[in-house]
Amino acid sequence: MMKWKKSIGALLIAAALATSLAACGEGTTNSTTSSSKPETISQVGQSAANMTPGEIFSAAKTASTNSSEQDLQAKMTAVIKMSATAQGESASIDMNLGADLTAKADPFKMAMNMDLQMQAMGEKQNQKMDMYMIEEDGKCAVYMGADGQWQKQIIDLEGTEFEQLREQSTRSFNTNDFTEAFQADAEVFENKGIRKINGKDAVVLEGEISADEMMEALKSAGIEEQLSQLGLKLSDIQTKSGIKSVVYYDPQTYMPLQMDIDMTDYFNELIQAMMKSELNSNGASMDIEKYTMSIQIVAYGKDVPDVVLPAAAANAKTVTGLV
Repeated sequence: MMKWKKSIGALLIAAALATSLAACGEGTTNSTTSSSKPETISQVGQSAANMTPGEIFSAAKTASTNSSEQDLQAKMTAVIKMSATAQGESASIDMNLGADLTAKADPFKMAMNMDLQMQAMGEKQNQKMDMYMIEEDGKCAVYMGADGQWQKQIIDLEGTEFEQLREQSTRSFNTNDFTEAFQADAEVFENKGIRKINGKDAVVLEGEISADEMMEALKSAGIEEQLSQLGLKLSDIQTKSGIKSVVYYDPQTYMPLQMDIDMTDYFNELIQAMMKSELNSNGASMDIEKYTMSIQIVAYGKDVPDVVLPAAAANAKTVTGLV
């Protein structure tokens, strides 16, 4: 039993890495909720429906770059289902992650509320974590809450450091990096026309990001540093499979509305490569049955609600070093 637990533990480490990689880019894929029935399309919408994917990605990149609306509200959901076998025993592992993000630019405020539900080896776990970053007197106060316990850390930031912090804090929900990858692979996308998504008209593009473009997106997100902390190199996560993508843009402003990605094949190949020695030595195996993610942009600019620090965090213990 100990060998079994050790083998499954190693497989779970691979799953944890998969989750951290997903955060670099990029739930349950909501594209199936989009209506496939013909919609009443405005003249503007009809124009977007007739554009090539490359033209839409280019317009989206320009719109995101030129937008003065830095405030952002977004939701992310992820579903991971996998099965593992070691020492003749099997286990299923299901993870459901939900996260809400609100970011305000001036003064800088950010809230990220995460809920992870996990079932593995017959045991269920539910973990909620809240993080707030608030600009206070030229410094950044970081509040972390889990299981009703709060801690606070003060980070002294000046000038462009706040800009870097804003970018890093919202990167996981910002589709701009992926728009660049989409643009490079525009020829593999197809314009599916206008559909309703979350009650809004959207021009829908479907395609698959190549493995090479996926690697470039991960590199730009700083994955190499994360890998080095795990004793891995970039070449260790090189794959042949890409990720299937459905992206939704506002046909009037070309700002992103939602991105759905299916990474099942990608992570199946990734985990097989990373766990090769473990699989060979112990006869262990892991199969990714589902790995999907959805990022929905809820609001921009003036429509983004204020970030309010919970009362329970007011008396958080101040700590030094990493929270």
